[in-house]
Amino acid sequence: MAKLIIVSIVALAVIVSGAIFSEAVSFKKDILTQQMPSLLAGLLAVATITERATAVLNNIWFGRSRVEAQDGVRLANRKVQAAEKKATLAQAAIQSPNISTIVSANATVLDVSANIPALVAEVKSSEDQLTSVQQSEINWQLALSFLIALVVSALGVRTLETLLDIQDSGNGTSSEWLHSFRAVDIVLTAGVLTGGTSGISAITDVLSTYVNATRKRALQ
Repeated sequence: MAKLIIVSIVALAVIVSGAIFSEAVSFKKDILTQQMPSLLAGLLAVATITERATAVLNNIWFGRSRVEAQDGVRLANRKVQAAEKKATLAQAAIQSPNISTIVSANATVLDVSANIPALVAEVKSSEDQLTSVQQSEINWQLALSFLIALVVSALGVRTLETLLDIQDSGNGTSSEWLHSFRAVDIVLTAGVLTGGTSGISAITDVLSTYVNATRKRALQ
């Protein structure tokens, strides 16, 4: 509920600020056939490089922890499998006519049954550890990708500025609005780059579908 209130307050502030201080902008000509394809191609190239760089850094930071967690899960599962196999063999030995064998088999079954809950708990603990490492990897990779994307965007890679005609009249209000616009553009572009190649490819697919449908209608 608190998050919803914060989001609502921020949204209201943005709407009011935009209504008071914003200036009208127009899209560039041939935006679908010229601007968007080149923009998406550039963003895709940058996102590909960023993904590979962050993947390498993540392997350096979390590679050892991930391998150890995976080994822990495998070892715990092997212990459970070994215990189950031991219990199966002991239950089969209970059918033996030899009394001493039956007594020994019963003791084995009871011992394994007593250890199973601890082994299952060990498996769960190992899986939780692996999940924790994987979640840390995802969080750090997203954070690092966003920081890199912010730097790249701040250096000049923009989304909105590529698609829109921006006019700076030179007065104070226009200058402040232009700075605000660029700040929003930097954050927006960083978000698109952080989404990775899959997100940009999805945008490309939607754009291609729309352009093809438009061309078919024009030919008809």
